[in-house]
Amino acid sequence: MNRKRIQFSKYFLALVITAAIFFIGVYIGNYSDRVKIASVSDLENSIRADVIGTELQYMLAKDNLCSLELKSYVEDISRVGSRLTAIESQLGVENRDVLSLKEYYHLLELRHFLLMEEARQSCNKNYTLVLYFYSNAGDCEDCEQQGYLLSYVSKKYQTFNTYSFDVNIDNPALRALKQKYNITSVPSLVINGVTRTGFQDKEALESDIVGIANE
Repeated sequence: MNRKRIQFSKYFLALVITAAIFFIGVYIGNYSDRVKIASVSDLENSIRADVIGTELQYMLAKDNLCSLELKSYVEDISRVGSRLTAIESQLGVENRDVLSLKEYYHLLELRHFLLMEEARQSCNKNYTLVLYFYSNAGDCEDCEQQGYLLSYVSKKYQTFNTYSFDVNIDNPALRALKQKYNITSVPSLVINGVTRTGFQDKEALESDIVGIANE
């Protein structure tokens, strides 16, 4: 009789421990989901604010564009992009919230690119402006390496500015951008208006910078 009670107690204790582990796992999972949702919401608000800020910056700078310091704002955009990449790695490249955030972020990049392009042409600035078209849907072997290389060159040269666009994001402005520069494959780069298809190594990128600086 005592032996049966002991066995029952063991089974009951095992059941309690198993249930406790299960509910703790559920709680941790729910907490993690709440943290991710909060991160997405926070980043979305940040990107929306930056889009509005860039638009206002453009309006205010139109009459005094040549004296405006734009490089620091490129760094701000880059920090937003890093946060977006982190969330994308957590939620996945096909997550609807991630895709929505990337669309907003790409519009932010495009608006700032247009501002920098106008400054480059109107103020004789030696900016190297690069549009980088990529895909992370598993159909581009060189895209990740190209992205790392562009980040390295951007940090090394203050006049080198990269704007990255996921070709899988469907937006009228992005479609027009791809059509304008005849983007049909990835990776593709547009360097100061000239389209280059395929992977570009460090030597090729740096030769562009030196050539532009000597113009």
